[in-house]
Amino acid sequence: QKQQFTPSCLTTFFYLLERMGWNPLPHRIITESSSRVAQKDADLEEDSSQHSQTNSSQVRIDDLKVELKSLLSKNGGSTKDPAVAAIVHELAELNPCVENCAQSPEFLGDFQSLTCPNFPGRLTPKPGQEGLVQYTLGRMSFNIFQPAKLVCTMRSVRNPVAKQGTTEDGKTKLSYPLVVDLTIHTPGGDLPAILINEAHCYENSDVNNRLMVSFTGGTLMPAEEVRNDPSKLELWCSTFEGAYKKADEERSYFGWVFQFIIKILLGLTYPTDSKHVFRFGMKRSPVGFLDILYLDEDLRITKGNRGTIVVAERMNKQSLAQ
Repeated sequence: QKQQFTPSCLTTFFYLLERMGWNPLPHRIITESSSRVAQKDADLEEDSSQHSQTNSSQVRIDDLKVELKSLLSKNGGSTKDPAVAAIVHELAELNPCVENCAQSPEFLGDFQSLTCPNFPGRLTPKPGQEGLVQYTLGRMSFNIFQPAKLVCTMRSVRNPVAKQGTTEDGKTKLSYPLVVDLTIHTPGGDLPAILINEAHCYENSDVNNRLMVSFTGGTLMPAEEVRNDPSKLELWCSTFEGAYKKADEERSYFGWVFQFIIKILLGLTYPTDSKHVFRFGMKRSPVGFLDILYLDEDLRITKGNRGTIVVAERMNKQSLAQ
């Protein structure tokens, strides 16, 4: 019976000939084959290393996000804690959305702020109530909504972001309202309300991940709880009845001059006395900016032109998946 001559036998045969000094096949065939194998092994090692680094980075990101949310929950949403600042800085370094965040589907959706507002005018909380965020109604609305001296407690701030056409120069424009869930404290009782600061934003052409933001108006309305309760709705009407007429009557000469100036400069249309809903418009509002420091499927961190850090969490992750 003849022995079958297989390719492996042929390889062995040539190997033995080469060891004896013979070179029946060009040496480069063997060396190139070895080189390809070595390169393949190197590629596999590199892919494995990159995969390991990616997993390691994601684990670190997840840990940082958990720690950040925990710290914000403990300190009432304040970003002044050095530990919070350190985590924000590290997350910014690990930002998975390196360029053009505003063009990512992850930028769209309904977000809720985990940080408390810290713009000037916040009323000093009593000891033990450091997490209570209160402003006057006037301070929350550029001193437009009346009665301006009513104290308001902010319960939450939402930020639903959606596409809103294009700007005059063809850039994608996004609606960027701040929807504030608040309680207005009146002499007759507390009134849940919704204050919407209307705004839009668009990408800055010169700075990566920077958005230009412009506020265009505001709306104050009773919350659903008030609308569905006749006694609370009556209190709402009596609280705001004639408020703007009264404010005009009590306004000083300086106040009239100031109102006239900002009306001309900003193109303001002031609210008028009505029963339930009050609105003002702003045709020529100042433009600010915010930088997107971090963005993924459930968390967004931004820094405003005044240095304000805002950490916001996506409210409905299923909408992103869809």
